[in-house]
Parts: sequence; C-alpha cells; structure tokens
Amino acid sequence: MKKNLKSVYLIGLILFISIAFYGCAGPTDYQKSIYNDDSKISKDGDSYFSINRSEISSKNTIEMRFGKFYGSQTIRLIEASKEGTISVSFKSEVSRGKIKCVLITPDKKVTNIFEQEDEGTVDLKVHKGKNLIKVVGYDAKAKFNLEVSTSDKMRIQEVDN
Repeated sequence: MKKNLKSVYLIGLILFISIAFYGCAGPTDYQKSIYNDDSKISKDGDSYFSINRSEISSKNTIEMRFGKFYGSQTIRLIEASKEGTISVSFKSEVSRGKIKCVLITPDKKVTNIFEQEDEGTVDLKVHKGKNLIKVVGYDAKAKFNLEVSTSDKMRIQEVDN
C-alpha cells in the first residue's frame, strides 16, 4: 500500500513539474511569426510572451518596458462615433530585437504609429467603430511612451491584459 502511494505521489510530482515548466516554455512559434504579418496583428485578441514587463498608464498616456517581448498586445481601444483624427506623440528606445506600435481600424487596416527607435507625433485617421492600438514585438528589449489626443466624438479605453 505504501509503495503504491509513493508511486502515485511521484507521478503527481512529475506531472506538476512538467506542467509548470511547459507554462514557462517561452514564446510560441505563432508569437514569433506575428511581427511581419498584418493579418495576424489585426486579429481580434492578443497573443504575446513577455518577461520583465512594466507599465505606467492613464487613459491617454502609456509607458511600457519589456525585457523580452514577442507577439502583439492591445494597449488601447478607441471608440469613435464618427470618422475622425487622433494625434499620437511617442518616443521609443530599443536595446534588442524589433518593436512597433500600430493602429488597427474596424476594417482591419494596420497603420504604423512608430517602428524601432523613433520620436515624434503622427496624426492618424480613425473610422467609426472600434479602433485598436497594439504593440508588436519580436525578441524586443525596449521601452516606449505614447500620448493619445482625440476629439470629443471618441472615447479611449485602457485594455486589461
């Protein structure tokens, strides 16, 4: 009886350790393939892997840092009651890999806000409906700041991830 109980515990321990390591396995092949594929970037939902991620944000501003980042993550939702323009100020720094921030319109059109190290302000057309701002990375060790200004006909929402 004790021998069978020890075997059950051993099998349970091996299973637990296997599951724990599988969950920490790193980025998937799919997450590694997203960066250059607008059809994957514009998909509903997110798929990303990050290490040492930190974020400070309010409704209109966001500062993010990554020790390592693969995939795409929605960081803001902009609901527009009619077509309009947003202004996005940004500054990005990249130590390794690739990073970009994009706007995705309701018809799934992807427009770069910035890519790699950059600083500036861009005015972007948003369409009626739900427009998304996503960060996209490939082995990125990076940080960036964004500030989004909109008209009164738009609502910015932070996205919980």
